Amino acid sequence: MDASAVPSIEKGGAKYYDFDGNEQDVFKTLSLNGINYIRVRVWNDPFDSDGNGYGGGNSDINNALAIGKRATKYGMKLLVDFHYSDFWADPMKQTAPKAWKDYTLTQKKEALYKYTFDSLTLLKNNGVDVGMVQVGNETNNFKMAGETVAANTIALMAQGSKAVREVYPKALVAVHFTNPEKGRHPTNAKTLYDNGLDYDVFGTSYYPYWHGTLDNLKSTLSYVASHYNKKVMVMETSYANTTVDTDLTGNTSPSGSDVTPYDITVAGQAQHVKNVIDTMKDTTNGLGVCYWEGTWITAKAGGTWNEYQRLWGANGSGWANHYAKEYDADVKQYLIDGSGNPKHEGSKVDNEAFFDKNGKPYESLKVFNHEETPVDPGEETEYLDEYIVKGGFEDASESIYQAWKMEIFTEGVEYIDTFWPKDTDKGHTEGSYGLNLYDPNPVHFRVHQEIKDIPAGKFKLSFDLMGECATYAAKLFVSVNGTDFATKAASLNGWNNWSTVEQTFELEEKTTIKVGLDMDFQAAGGWCWMDKVSLVHVNN
Repeated sequence: MDASAVPSIEKGGAKYYDFDGNEQDVFKTLSLNGINYIRVRVWNDPFDSDGNGYGGGNSDINNALAIGKRATKYGMKLLVDFHYSDFWADPMKQTAPKAWKDYTLTQKKEALYKYTFDSLTLLKNNGVDVGMVQVGNETNNFKMAGETVAANTIALMAQGSKAVREVYPKALVAVHFTNPEKGRHPTNAKTLYDNGLDYDVFGTSYYPYWHGTLDNLKSTLSYVASHYNKKVMVMETSYANTTVDTDLTGNTSPSGSDVTPYDITVAGQAQHVKNVIDTMKDTTNGLGVCYWEGTWITAKAGGTWNEYQRLWGANGSGWANHYAKEYDADVKQYLIDGSGNPKHEGSKVDNEAFFDKNGKPYESLKVFNHEETPVDPGEETEYLDEYIVKGGFEDASESIYQAWKMEIFTEGVEYIDTFWPKDTDKGHTEGSYGLNLYDPNPVHFRVHQEIKDIPAGKFKLSFDLMGECATYAAKLFVSVNGTDFATKAASLNGWNNWSTVEQTFELEEKTTIKVGLDMDFQAAGGWCWMDKVSLVHVNN
């Protein structure tokens, strides 16, 4: 969830609560309800020459640092969204920072690299857990930081990517476009490929009011993923739960021309989020969904126009302040009242937040956990953070081999006869498919998935297994650096006689592990099916 405006909102006196009405850090509330990444926009210098903030959370790197510390405290990673601008960057405007205004491309490349490197180093030195970094925000038509030629913009992106690799080498590098309904994402991905950009994630905005169908979203991202071997995700989405405006500003959506595929209710908001998540689960290499500014409530519930003006101007907790006029021509045009006096503007998306005007969460926030009640860290229960990718083997495509690997220990054997997701023709498993493993000859192999940068803590690995072999040895395993430290024997009981194999284990520090099935068919004709592989973090 993007939560960039939270510090500025809190400076105005707004508070956040849990479902029982107890005041609680909003980042704890988000973590307890299934959010595992916090996205934060970063503007280079969102202040005028007198130090007045432009608004939009005054979202500089110091704001990102404050958010990053809180996110890390509650076990969430940070997704850093560099706009490479001093204020909003989107398809309509990609203005270079003030300091770069007269720079040549060479100078801009040097400045962008240094700015990215220094910003990320600040976060790293303060212990912020950065898991992903965007090099640009909604860079349609390859416009970014004042550049309008694709080769130039990609050259800038490359400098951002280089800085990320150096400071946070395990973080994912992401690019971000929008308007999937226009069909340009495959072309954008090809242009990035042709120009050799080093990145991991192709992201898009998807707002159901404007951006077409979920089927189109799935198909266009699946094309990018399969043709260019990239992870794909929805970088921004949201949906209104009411048409009521709580801060005298007006709301971006819904407007008269907006398509509203769900009811404008709390239930409708939850349904939209669920549908987008389900779509990304079915999308090739689908990585996740980020809800945009789900915490951007009004600066002060029940305030007057004059109170709001003061709070927005002082703390930047609204969409835009009049102070931004020196940088953003749009602000100069519309942030003037009827008497010609400067004014500021509040949240345009308070009706799309997961909290009401008083800071209490709506029931729709629970959709991320797919639970009826939020999880408390003291309870003996599982987190719903799932570390396994394609654990249900449902896509039955070659992309399965990006997630699952085979190791063979029998001398002279290079592959086994069958290593493929197939329809099990039985109803025990989730969905229709499982991973089928068979060889006519005796063979010892492992099928595993590597989990990078898994945090310290207690975990449970489980999977369902069925199969048959005259003589065999089978086990679940967890290994670090080639050494097993957790195993559990498994049995094969014949066709459709599934057994669930599970083992808990504990990690003392962040590390990389391999998990999976070790199968030794000691007789000819051994076969098995594996399904419902899961690795979750548990508390007790």
